[in-house]
Amino acid sequence: MRRIRGAPNDEGAVLLLVLLVLLVFGIILGALFTNANGSERSTPFVRANMANVYAADAGIDAGLQRLRQNSEFCATKNNGVAYTETFSKLANGHDVKVTCNVTSSATSLLGAAGYAAVVLSNDADSLTQFRSGTPVITGPTFLSGLDPSKLQNPIQVKTGNVDHLCTTGGQNPIAQDAKIVIDTANGYEWNPDCSTTPVVPHILPPEPCASSSVGACDVLLNYQGVETASCRIFAPGTYTTAPALSNTKLNYFASGVYHFKGIGGWQIKSDSVVAGREQGQDALCSTNLIDEPTITIGTTSVNTANNGYGATFVFSGDSYINTDSNASLTINARLPQSGTPSWTQRLSIVALEDLTGNAGWATSSITTDIIDPQLGNTPAADVRGVVYAPKATLTVDPNNTAVEKFTGGLFVNKLHIGNTTNAIGLVIGATPVFGDRTVTLTSTSQPTAGEKPVTAVAVVTVSTTSGFPTVVNSWHNNPPDFCSTVSPPPSYCS
Repeated sequence: MRRIRGAPNDEGAVLLLVLLVLLVFGIILGALFTNANGSERSTPFVRANMANVYAADAGIDAGLQRLRQNSEFCATKNNGVAYTETFSKLANGHDVKVTCNVTSSATSLLGAAGYAAVVLSNDADSLTQFRSGTPVITGPTFLSGLDPSKLQNPIQVKTGNVDHLCTTGGQNPIAQDAKIVIDTANGYEWNPDCSTTPVVPHILPPEPCASSSVGACDVLLNYQGVETASCRIFAPGTYTTAPALSNTKLNYFASGVYHFKGIGGWQIKSDSVVAGREQGQDALCSTNLIDEPTITIGTTSVNTANNGYGATFVFSGDSYINTDSNASLTINARLPQSGTPSWTQRLSIVALEDLTGNAGWATSSITTDIIDPQLGNTPAADVRGVVYAPKATLTVDPNNTAVEKFTGGLFVNKLHIGNTTNAIGLVIGATPVFGDRTVTLTSTSQPTAGEKPVTAVAVVTVSTTSGFPTVVNSWHNNPPDFCSTVSPPPSYCS
């Protein structure tokens, strides 16, 4: 067959086309192989990061559970150092460190730094139980020492852990004893803490009516009350002599702060004392039952209408309360009328150990009972705010139908409990004030193979209503950064 001059060379064209296709695919495959190699080499780092992310998020979940379960966890902004806990092998084999900080301005809304009772002394008699019956502490309890032989009968702790310090040098934690009965069925435990003692906030407003003041405050230094048909009314201020109580009328201490300065034992015998109005309730001894009474001293009126709720009794020097038969004492938790004050809310009884944050006040010298109960008689006490007396002892020993309630949280050196089987009114616990606090949870996963740790941060609103419900406002992780993890960096980092 004869080829026509000028016709294209079909074989050459096909060959050229094949070579072009191979070149293109070669370039593509080369890029794919390069990327595949980079992806293959980066896979362990991606997996390690994801394992860290999951572990950090698991730490946030664990922190949320702590907030719902334990009222002492991140209870108050003024609680010293931030709460930190390390969860061993929490997720994907990673240890996770969780730190919690209160970031809102609210002060203590939950007992004594979240505890129902904090006992500071490590002496043998720091905690005693000396009668029949099984007393109950409702809420977390902190012990610095424990000698079970001082407990005639068991003490039951409900709805809270029992935390305790280790011995000197941070070794040998206190051994759990059968006489401290813990609510383990609901997840509470005996928990050693070898480093931290709770710090209860106790910031007071300026001392009221100091001796250098003028006007009505000077009169209050020896003020003995103004009387109505049914009440003897006392105004907030500084008292250098014990208030003279009426045993035929209600003794009402209008809402505010009272400083009992070197008055010795203030005897309350066959007297009924109520300090401050209860939040949400009408005021006592007032003509309109809404506002606190306006008290006239000489020619000066002391208007306590905007003093908020409850009362704070501050004892300095040798001052203490000496209750006796048929006495009745009620102190409502101290709260502002509105807003957030600069002073600590909910303090009912204060005996300062030092003056940190409380310049102008005075310390207490009492190391025995801050409320001497006169054992064998039937005094009644209902203290609804925090008892802060770190050098003093509190003895509670109701009998028969007497009521002794301490529901705001205790912070004392020693706690002595007598509880006869026929006593119906012994209550030690921490009743929260309804409100919200904002906390920040920070969770950091710990590396297992040299990879970079991941930190998760959540901002959470915690309510003091039943179950301490939480609302997560934000939750994020720090961005991964594999390229700074190893040297030299992987090829895919360039």
